[in-house]
Amino acid sequence: MLDDIAPEHHTVISAAIFRDLHKQEILLGVRKATPLVQRFPGVLSTPTMGLPSRLFKILDETTDTERPGVYPVGSQELVQVGRGGYLASEAAYALESLFARKLGLAAPLAAGRLYAQARLIIKSCDDVADPLGTQRANRTSMLTYEVVMEDGSEQVPDETESYSTLMWVPIELAHRAITTRDALVVSDRLNPFEVCASGLCLRSIAGVLADSLRR
Repeated sequence: MLDDIAPEHHTVISAAIFRDLHKQEILLGVRKATPLVQRFPGVLSTPTMGLPSRLFKILDETTDTERPGVYPVGSQELVQVGRGGYLASEAAYALESLFARKLGLAAPLAAGRLYAQARLIIKSCDDVADPLGTQRANRTSMLTYEVVMEDGSEQVPDETESYSTLMWVPIELAHRAITTRDALVVSDRLNPFEVCASGLCLRSIAGVLADSLRR
């Protein structure tokens, strides 16, 4: 029986990317299926990328990698993204890989036209159901980094091979979309029959956005 099959364990990095130092807008996208990644099309998401489990373990500051829940990490170690930062740390290498692979920003990175400061803020884990209806769940461990853009946010495209839509969303709208599970809150141009807002990456940042709104 399918229920007796242990879920696969996926390890993922998520980037909560803020447009500038004011941290009033966050980058969200609508995922689309690609030949290599078929799961979760039409999901409102922060930019995410799967990581090799060995790299994930290097980045993970906790000892338990599979305990369900959302846990603040609160790391104070800053990670330089861009301008050669990928040579300084595994976290920068992973984040720059996400920027290049998922957001189409390889050229600005190579030319030094993109710079951000990041830090690890959240560790989360859950059994994530397959929206394609296979009745198989993925045990997913996720590390969420807060990424604050200092240069190059205007170079983020409106669409990439991984995202049918990329948009800078005011944090109050992003928080409302997460808490109501209504993706149309962030844009009425999205397809209401296709886009949902209930993924682990969004649930992981709900508390962060709520704290920002209280300040």
